[in-house]
Amino acid sequence: MKRSSFIISVGSVKVPVYGLAGGRWCLSYYQDGKRCRETRSSRDDAIKRAKEVATAIHSQIASGILLTGIDHDAYTRALNMLKPLGVSLHEAVEAYTKNRTRLQKVSLNDAVEFYLRHNPSDLPQKTVKEVAGEFLAAKRQDRFSTAYLKDLNTRLPHIAAAFSGPIGQVTQTQITDWLRSLPGSMRSRMNYRRVTVTLWRFARQRGYLLRDRSTEADMVPRIKDDSTEIGIFRPAELVKLLSKANSELIPFLAIGAFTGLRHAELLRLEWEDVRFAQGFIEVTAKKAKTAQRRLVPIQPNLAAWLAPYRGRTGKVCPWVRIGRTASVLAKEHDVVWPNNGLRHSYASYRLAQCQDAAKVALEMGNSPAMIFRHYRELVMPQTAVEWWSILPELPANVVSMSAK
Repeated sequence: MKRSSFIISVGSVKVPVYGLAGGRWCLSYYQDGKRCRETRSSRDDAIKRAKEVATAIHSQIASGILLTGIDHDAYTRALNMLKPLGVSLHEAVEAYTKNRTRLQKVSLNDAVEFYLRHNPSDLPQKTVKEVAGEFLAAKRQDRFSTAYLKDLNTRLPHIAAAFSGPIGQVTQTQITDWLRSLPGSMRSRMNYRRVTVTLWRFARQRGYLLRDRSTEADMVPRIKDDSTEIGIFRPAELVKLLSKANSELIPFLAIGAFTGLRHAELLRLEWEDVRFAQGFIEVTAKKAKTAQRRLVPIQPNLAAWLAPYRGRTGKVCPWVRIGRTASVLAKEHDVVWPNNGLRHSYASYRLAQCQDAAKVALEMGNSPAMIFRHYRELVMPQTAVEWWSILPELPANVVSMSAK
């Protein structure tokens, strides 16, 4: 037995709905000149579908567009695909045409694939504090020098405190602004930048940052320290200091001036490291700032200064504040004591002597670029000859073989 029928109207569009035997319902409408019929299992479903059909046909009539079968199907599919995104067909078309025009010959799909490859969302979200902890642990396991680890222990907590979120979200601008806000000297800022760059590169190596590009820290402008210039001793000044120094201070002055060892390396140096027979001083990895063993040649004049100490054991520098003692001695005899003056002097006179930045860098534990940048043309060759001719005075009862 047929059930009663009714009509769903939207504007001038009418869609009849009528009941069928077995409890099903049918709606009928015309599409592209052809009669279409659809059935639904319930009255409510039939009413809902009839309203959708009537609304769609009415929209086409109202816009003056009557879509054909293929176009109507494409239109319907487009609406269905956009519905979960909450985007209208107009918005989707506008966005596509705008970006497709900007990409020119590159397809939108290729652009999206490129972006996803270079901006993956699956990178581990490590905080700066977590990476700093891993970094310090790795350097300890690699047995870096005590001085280097102490420097990291000092600086890493400040860096971690400045950037509390994930390391991948810290920008170059944030790092730059933080470095500029630090109190203290430009040298201190340089050192903080150095540690920050190293930390970010460690994170990239671990896969916490993208491996195919520079880190945000790498893009931070280099900090130039204009507060100090390279200061060195003149040959006559070193002669005066050595002539006035006591027997405990002479090795500190002579080794510093004629090998360029760092102050901390001098304090750790033992007489067993001075290989008189082999003609070099060994700076062991444990005692070097860079945790890399190196050999520094004992120049003939240095051999002469150290000859009286041959056979000694223990520390070369008997007390920690020996540098302070040396600077007081300099002041007493009107000699200016430059910052790192002994090391700078060695680099300057040695480069003028051998004209080989790579060789000097190897002896000093530095890079050739740094040696070339700081010490090139700082000393004239003839002055270097004077420096490397500084020898201890012979006792009054000893006559030099070259004397006539």
